[in-house]
Amino acid sequence: MADKDSLMQGFTRLVMQEASSKKKAILDDAKKEKDDLLKKREETFLEQAYIKVQEAVRETKKIRNEDYSKAVLESKKQLLKVRSSIMEEVFNKVINRLREFRKNSEYIRWVEKQLVNGIAQINDKEYLILCEEIDKNMVDKIIRKYDINAKVEGTLEEVEGGVIIKSKEKGLLIDLTLKKMIEEAKVDFLSYCGL
Repeated sequence: MADKDSLMQGFTRLVMQEASSKKKAILDDAKKEKDDLLKKREETFLEQAYIKVQEAVRETKKIRNEDYSKAVLESKKQLLKVRSSIMEEVFNKVINRLREFRKNSEYIRWVEKQLVNGIAQINDKEYLILCEEIDKNMVDKIIRKYDINAKVEGTLEEVEGGVIIKSKEKGLLIDLTLKKMIEEAKVDFLSYCGL
């Protein structure tokens, strides 16, 4: 019986070792499976967190860009207001000086020079010269002085002085009004000043 007990003990020991070994293998597998599952869940969580962070970054950039665009637009509006104010002030002074200029003899010489040069540029036989009513007599005198074949009409309004010369045969037109020159000066002023 002692052999039987000893055999039984050996068998029990063997079964216990095998059970212990299987238990350890099952626990190791379970631990590995748990670690893999945790790792996968952690990766999924990190991916989702990364996506949310990227979305938040994009949204922040969008908001920042919108705010920046609004600020730039507002700055441009303010710049346009200032530019308009500067231009208005400068060109109101110019117009006032031109109105004073029209009151002296320099203006008559200036119109005469513009008229003669304009007629020479067009070089036609017959002309229609347009001016403001206030300048009609002066322009008639210049036409007679240079014996120019032209009809003078005082039909222009608010051109601040000067003349428009139209060629009857060639159909050419030269605008030598002060208003036209002021408009051209405004364009030059804007490009020169960078406003």
